[in-house]
Amino acid sequence: MAAPGSLVIDWTQMTTYNTIMSVAAGAALLSLVSLGRHLQARRPIVPEAWALNFGVLGTLLTLTGAHMTLTWPFAKYFPFDNIIFGEPSLAFGVLLLGSAFYLWRRAEVLRSSRDLIGEVSAAARCSF
Repeated sequence: MAAPGSLVIDWTQMTTYNTIMSVAAGAALLSLVSLGRHLQARRPIVPEAWALNFGVLGTLLTLTGAHMTLTWPFAKYFPFDNIIFGEPSLAFGVLLLGSAFYLWRRAEVLRSSRDLIGEVSAAARCSF
């Protein structure tokens, strides 16, 4: 039995997506490392396949992250869980969707590029 005034969470009344978000974020991070290794080794890539990978993972993170971020004030128990997991997942999901869009739209250019690392790093570089 919990002490009076302590935080007791009834998980049946709280919508969280921590597990699916963690799996998607982990898979996305491993995918980014894998893509980086392919680029560094100068191995050819199939941009559409990477775009599909990032698109699926980005969609999962964006949707679940947006829901958790936008509903945190309504959480009956421990609303900070929604902020802690929701906002970073939303941001990472949007970045993955942007990467997927870039890879899909520039697939032909990337496939025929003689300097694939230069092409990708030029797109990732921010100039202020």
